[in-house]
Amino acid sequence: MGVDGLIIPDLPPEEARPLADACAQHDLALIYLVAPNSSANRLARIAAETRGFLYVVSHLGTTGGEHALQDALVDQLAQIRHHAHTPLAVGFGVAGPEAARQVAQVADGVIVGSAIVERAAQGPEAVRDLVSELRSALAR
Repeated sequence: MGVDGLIIPDLPPEEARPLADACAQHDLALIYLVAPNSSANRLARIAAETRGFLYVVSHLGTTGGEHALQDALVDQLAQIRHHAHTPLAVGFGVAGPEAARQVAQVADGVIVGSAIVERAAQGPEAVRDLVSELRSALAR
């Protein structure tokens, strides 16, 4: 058990050099986020700098809640794949098993964050139940 990488949501690559260097020294991935409205130049820079995987924000707004997989996400992933050298994991709005299953059809990874935090407030069994539901949906 240990740490493989760091996700610092509000850290742009332009301000990350000290942390990126420290991560490299300790064999940790520094994972950046890319938004749907990132320009091609910005996308290329973020994709070049990220390690481990690229966190693809599925929609603008705040995390949490479930959003249907949209054609825009499929198009966004296709554009990102031209620049990426790491797997693409999609998060934001992936709150339940059906959304996770849909995202897994087009992405390399699925990130479920807020839904797990919400379930954690209900106790460990609620988290286990959600993880079990997600696992079942992804196994189909």
